[in-house]
This record gives sequence, C-alpha cells and structure tokens, in this order.
Amino acid sequence: AFVILSTQNLPGGCSLITEYVVDVYPQPGLVLSDALICQGDTATLLATPAISWIWSGPSIIPGAGQVALVKPSSDAIYQVTIQDEAGCIAVDTAYVTVIQLPSVPDSFDLCLSDNPILQIPIEPGTVYYWSNGVNRLNDITSPNPVLLIKENFDFILYRNNGTCVAVDTIVVRILDTLVITGLPDTFKACAGDTAMFQLS
Repeated sequence: AFVILSTQNLPGGCSLITEYVVDVYPQPGLVLSDALICQGDTATLLATPAISWIWSGPSIIPGAGQVALVKPSSDAIYQVTIQDEAGCIAVDTAYVTVIQLPSVPDSFDLCLSDNPILQIPIEPGTVYYWSNGVNRLNDITSPNPVLLIKENFDFILYRNNGTCVAVDTIVVRILDTLVITGLPDTFKACAGDTAMFQLS
C-alpha cells in the first residue's frame, strides 16, 4: 500500500489536505507453471489463491481448481483464467514438455532354427535391464541379448535414459519349425508353369 496526498487551497489561506491510501494487490498467476515430465506421468500446475480458476488445455484431470493435474501424451500448452477476491483477473500460460522414449517391439516370433537375438532399437545414453532375464539371456544389460532358452516367455525390460524410466513387457514366442521332406533339392520349370507341392 502507499499514500497519496491531495492538497486543495481554500479562500482565507486555508488548505484542505486529503489522504488516499492505495492498496496494490499482486497480479494473479501461476506459481508452478512450466513442467518437464516423462510420457505417462502427471504434471502439477499451481495457481495463486483466488476465488475462481478456469483451465484450458488437453488431458486435464477433472477437479482442477487452484491446483491442476494434467497428463498430456505430447508437449502441451495450458491456460488458466484467475479471478481473486480483490476482483483482479489475469490469464497465465504453462508449458508442459513430455519426454518420450522410442517404442520397442512388444513381441518376437522366433523359429527354433532362428538366430535367437532380441533386437531392441539402441538409444544412446540409455541403460537397459531385463529384470527377469537371468539364465534366459546371455546379457541382461544388453539391448540385443541372445536368447539362451528357446521357449515361450514374457520378458520385462527396463529402459532408463537418465530422466525417464520405461517398463515394457516383451513376449517371445517360439514357433514350430516346418520341415519339408521327400522333395528333390532342385526343380526345373518354364516361365508361366505352375508348381504344386503337397504337404502332409
């Protein structure tokens, strides 16, 4: 608050001094605004105390007031219109950045005769950990481990890039190998001919 003095000179040499006290209220706005989250996480946006808050933006969890919980799937912008008890109205903006780890295959279909390597895309600076891969993989910290036991199994893979952790279930299915016997090693056919094989 501050004081303003107004002086008015009156006839007879008198002066009328009026004192005005001015209260200055802070502008409403966001206390916690810009946020950096991992994909699937929730960001918390916090506004100043007020009597009403109107939020706009994607994936706002119902019940937002002074605090808004948001769960965007990609980078998003949020706005809030705030009105406080003093009648001050303001609009503020928050930016939420979503860190996304690259997707990985959710399953591998392998034949018994296949080279049993689980090929996961390599992400620089990322740590890998196959939590239930002991005795089943040759290296539980490799993005591309060799399968030691060829049988159906659901692996759990943790990926940590220093900021975000992703947990993926990767299903390995071992398919029966089809063996064809009783056929010659080579065939001769003319262009346009049809070759028929009967499998049993």
